[in-house]
Amino acid sequence: MERGGLNFSDFVYPTPKNDSSTRTRIKIDSTTGAAQEKMMMVLDAPFQVGEPAKFVGEVGCICSTTVQAQANVKFVLAGLRWIRQIGAERTIGFGRVQSVDAIEIVLTKLLPPIAGTQPIHDPIEELFPDQRCRPTISHRCAAPAVTTADTKFVLRIQPHNPFCVGGITESGNLIDSEEIIPGGVILGALSTMWRQGSGLPPNQFEVTPDIGRWNTLAKHFGKLVVTHAFPSQKRSNVRPGAVPLSLVAAEPWASGIPDTLFDVSLCSQPRLIPNGADGSKRPPVFQSDWKRHVVGSKAKAAFGWTSVPRELRVRTAIDADTLKAADEQLFAYHMVLPEQHEWLAYLSLGAVPNADRAGVLTELRQLLTAGIGPLGKTKTWADVSIDPISTVSPKWVSNTTALTDDSWVITLQTPAVLCDAESLRDPIGFKLQEAYDKTWREISADCLSLKPGRFYARQSLAAPRFAGRLPMNSNGQYYPFILTDAGSTFALEAIDDKSKAKDCIDKWLDEGIPACDRLLGGFAGDPDWKRCPYLNRHGYGEISVNPPWLTGAPSNDMPLCLRDES
Repeated sequence: MERGGLNFSDFVYPTPKNDSSTRTRIKIDSTTGAAQEKMMMVLDAPFQVGEPAKFVGEVGCICSTTVQAQANVKFVLAGLRWIRQIGAERTIGFGRVQSVDAIEIVLTKLLPPIAGTQPIHDPIEELFPDQRCRPTISHRCAAPAVTTADTKFVLRIQPHNPFCVGGITESGNLIDSEEIIPGGVILGALSTMWRQGSGLPPNQFEVTPDIGRWNTLAKHFGKLVVTHAFPSQKRSNVRPGAVPLSLVAAEPWASGIPDTLFDVSLCSQPRLIPNGADGSKRPPVFQSDWKRHVVGSKAKAAFGWTSVPRELRVRTAIDADTLKAADEQLFAYHMVLPEQHEWLAYLSLGAVPNADRAGVLTELRQLLTAGIGPLGKTKTWADVSIDPISTVSPKWVSNTTALTDDSWVITLQTPAVLCDAESLRDPIGFKLQEAYDKTWREISADCLSLKPGRFYARQSLAAPRFAGRLPMNSNGQYYPFILTDAGSTFALEAIDDKSKAKDCIDKWLDEGIPACDRLLGGFAGDPDWKRCPYLNRHGYGEISVNPPWLTGAPSNDMPLCLRDES
């Protein structure tokens, strides 16, 4: 079994213990042999001395054959039975392991029998003759809920355990997980599952046809478009959206803090913002200055975001020589708790040829029969289903019909590479205007341009590792990617043919904004995924277009649209 191929869940005591009793210990001074001053330790002790405590968890893996599954069960149980104690204070009797047993062994077949043949019944009891539990074979691949006539579907993901994806490292040893699951993480998990299920070695990280199973899927793997998975309240079937950076509120004064949101994306010049409380007009306050204003929480709620519970888990590296906690190697994960939410992403097969789309969808469902994983830093597994696009709706529906001045307002739902570092050198912003306009013209084949001064954007510096190395440009120089953040809003106008411009925006809405070749790192001859991780088929550059408050009468929970003052 390759390193990292086994996935362990938390092992928990099935019945909650309400016992809050404690035990105390004291450190002995090695010189005097007496209790050392101020060195008393208090231990939580939910179990009595000698009381057996059964902890239950899952160990999962993907095997290419049933013989490999047999070997994995045998060696995992043997390894666990070699462990005599678990946890701290082992030398004084805490955490002694009494026994390790498999209470259930389930083999989920990802590949159904060949059409026209009888199912093969493996002698599964003979594979695990030493186990007291009865092993079972599970065929969890239910009848499809989607049709191959569709090109876009919903991925509904429900993680089994707390997870940590991406995140920002704070204070050097605290990793704060993101709330979303990037499309690249989902595709990476699919790639790992395809490789393991095909029995290929770990160095075969690229999905290639004709060397493994699920050959139709492998042939078109690079054409799958998977968006980021956003957290949604369970059973709400509403996918949240990014809060546009074009939203403002009136400046708070001593008389009160305004909580009304206004969208200024249709304003061609700065203007004052009306305050509904006293009828006055005040300067606008953008997102970066909302701080703790009530309008910030109102904006998140208006765009479908709810509070996602978190949990702090502290870990430490283990010294390989002493098998004890390594000195100064403490770190913590601020993990997402998934019980109250599900994660919704879109899957587009529009780039897959019609003749192969049914095969890709069938094989993808086979691969996902037992779930998807491992995901994130904690290698979490999740249940996943492929549902019709009609089962989920965005918080605010897009409209690709041009506005009255033949323009469209586009808001990034996920970050995208739309400019380079050079464009940020100008403190006034003229270079940034030129850089964004150049990019929009290039990716639209000169169908769309950026209206002068009509963008509200924020940039972030990103320099991820590519297979252990920093990103480079074609000259071998360090090339940090500049990401335009989610929520950035642009007002675009048709250059010539409005119908071609609309067709372009329709495609972007379905597949995301394509990467501009000159903004990619690496060498021109390499595949785009080796040159840059921020591609539209990995979930980056997802957009929304012309939200309803720009095209019609807003409802109570929508922002208000502001236009130029007469």
